[in-house]
Amino acid sequence: MSKQIITPQMDYFLDVLEQEAKKKKDTKQTIFKLETSDVAGQMALWYEKVRTAVQYKEEHLLRRTAMYRILKRLILFEQRRKKREITMALFVELVLAGYLQNKDANDDNFEKTEKIVQRHLKAIGYLGKLVKNPAESMETRRWLINLLSEEIESLINPQREKMAFIFAVYETLRQRINFILEKPPFPLPGSKSGGLHSVAEEYLGVGSLVEPIAESFSPSEKVEENSRSLREKEKILNLVTYLAIFRNLRRSDRVMLRSLIFNVYFPAWNDLDPLDDEKIHYIMKKFLRKRREIGIIAEHPLVPRILFPVKKYMLCSSFLFDALIGNPKEARSIVSQEFLLHQQIREKCNVRYAKEKGKLRKRIIRGFIYVFLTKMLVAIILEIPYEYLKSTGGVQYRSLLINLLFPPFLLTAIASSARQPSEENTKEIIKGVETLVYKAKQEEELREIRVTDRESAWAERILDLFYVIVFVGMFFLLIKLLNILDFNAVAAVIFVIFAGTVSFFGALIRQSTRDLVITKDKEGFFSLVFDTVLLPFVRFGRLLSVKFSRINVFIFLLDFLIEAPFKFIIRAFEAWIDFLRRKRDEIERQID
Repeated sequence: MSKQIITPQMDYFLDVLEQEAKKKKDTKQTIFKLETSDVAGQMALWYEKVRTAVQYKEEHLLRRTAMYRILKRLILFEQRRKKREITMALFVELVLAGYLQNKDANDDNFEKTEKIVQRHLKAIGYLGKLVKNPAESMETRRWLINLLSEEIESLINPQREKMAFIFAVYETLRQRINFILEKPPFPLPGSKSGGLHSVAEEYLGVGSLVEPIAESFSPSEKVEENSRSLREKEKILNLVTYLAIFRNLRRSDRVMLRSLIFNVYFPAWNDLDPLDDEKIHYIMKKFLRKRREIGIIAEHPLVPRILFPVKKYMLCSSFLFDALIGNPKEARSIVSQEFLLHQQIREKCNVRYAKEKGKLRKRIIRGFIYVFLTKMLVAIILEIPYEYLKSTGGVQYRSLLINLLFPPFLLTAIASSARQPSEENTKEIIKGVETLVYKAKQEEELREIRVTDRESAWAERILDLFYVIVFVGMFFLLIKLLNILDFNAVAAVIFVIFAGTVSFFGALIRQSTRDLVITKDKEGFFSLVFDTVLLPFVRFGRLLSVKFSRINVFIFLLDFLIEAPFKFIIRAFEAWIDFLRRKRDEIERQID
């Protein structure tokens, strides 16, 4: 096939891929020629394993999360203010913990990181002067340290090819998406954020039921559209569309999204000279006014509404990227010949299917360890003393045993219930990839994608009302069942918490397999009943795990009572080993 039939967007990505492949990998001088002891390295590695177990994060986010934790301790708790000292400590800890290879700890990355740290230190200092409220001051500094960790992560692992691919997919889909909105998108005048409607939608997913009440207290502002407002609206819709595609293809979390939006609002920030105090101060003043807005846009309600109709193309895009990034020099040849493209996509599908199947057990075990350490252990510690304090004076072993055995059973049952992808699914993925790559197929297959901010008012409210009835009914029946089983108040609360948290994590693990399927599910009666019963507990578990994620006793203990002394011991241990090496060298030179 000729080059002309490849879409311009795909041609742009292939150009970037070829340019990156042609760049010679310069041999960079490394700062860290570490001769660390095996004991210190193993101590750091095991600590990270424990720390990861009590804070559930995707594997590709672990290094960035570790950087945030280290920087927060160095800057906020240890109050370090020297850029070189902070950068050196950060790199050493990352290398010891296995998050950073010696080849990445080179002079170039070290010097650039120093400048990034210096700029953020000045920004944090200005925020301390601008924000007087202690709670708000701490929150804004956490924001800055999250931005700092994400910027350093992007320096170490820039993923230029992935970002070029995301832009190509965005350019392909954006021109086909037609927004049909009743209200202007946030943050334009006339839009709404917060309030009773948003709370009901966020916590229960039934915003349509309280919308008429919210409207009666605070009617929507009617805004006449003009050329300027239409341009602003188009900018917001473009940003939200890009966010949706970025979130899916990068598997980003809230920090990555906030960082992306921050750089859209303040595009000069990453290239700003750390000595330009006036500009840093100006951006921080503006950031304080825009912080809430950035946070809301990062979780914009239109993002999931965009992702739903383009889910097929997101999955196809991920397989296409995997096929081309693994063969950068042959990428153009692959997309120029359909049979080669089909072969590569089919191969990547089979590899990903097998890989996800193998990861399922690992995720179940990791999810259970997380739930056990962060929820179950604390709950059991509360239940046993409560039993002894009761007038009966004995432990109810039946309720305790159920609370111990039920969570792993439920987690395994939910996580294992996802349908595995079929050959028909692979054919649909290949067809979707062709639509993204070839101009003729795109004009033929890729039609208008409609995105609206709501469904039919009455239909949505009836469904939401039914959902509320199911939600209340499930919890009512569960409490009745626990009463029949002679659960006391504490044991019953613990069981409900377990059921919600485990249901959420089971659904989260199951979703990784479901995300590989684009063919329509043939729902059986049992599957329909299972999902209907499960839905209220998944929603409740999400509330516990996401909204109250900071209420984690083990994270508090590790961060505030264990990590700082533990890292001090490792540093002291390394200093002692270095001292012994120097003395040994001195003795050997004297002997010579």
